[in-house]
Amino acid sequence: MLYAFYGAATTSVPTGAAVTITAAMPEVSVPGGYMVTLGKRSSSLKLEIGGYITGTVTTPTWSFGLAYTTVSPPAFSAATPLCTPSTAVAVGSSASGSWDATFRIGLRALAPGAASTIWCSGIVASNLFAAAPLTMNPGGSGGTTMTAWQDDLEYYLWPYLTLSAATAGNTVTTQYMKLYGEN
Repeated sequence: MLYAFYGAATTSVPTGAAVTITAAMPEVSVPGGYMVTLGKRSSSLKLEIGGYITGTVTTPTWSFGLAYTTVSPPAFSAATPLCTPSTAVAVGSSASGSWDATFRIGLRALAPGAASTIWCSGIVASNLFAAAPLTMNPGGSGGTTMTAWQDDLEYYLWPYLTLSAATAGNTVTTQYMKLYGEN
């Protein structure tokens, strides 16, 4: 266990641009030197997060993602996505429910400087999704590959949400977040 927080985040009112869904929660960090092992016990992480979701009568599509930053002090930015959704999902109208997400992150290739390869994939499920759970696999590739990881830096992980159209009343309140080191 690298991180566990069970306090509610500030309720997010998603817009047409990416917004953090972890406001007021302590930042999630991957310690420098963590992603350095390949082979039978390759460096890997599992991020679990979930909470409450509310959809309005006007239901845009919802797209969850995971971004990273390395700047200190940590601040949200979706400019460097680690895991992005392939498709968006619709939330049932005028309803409230729960959602849960799991992101799997692993080291694929170790290289000097900012050149290691990290792979990420995930799934987001909710009883309000009109379709199947949202999978994070752009273009059907089965995950996102990032080739600029620097193994000695501390990385901050930022779960986020984007709506296809900003509609007042659509909200997400994250209730828990856990980061497991799996190597």
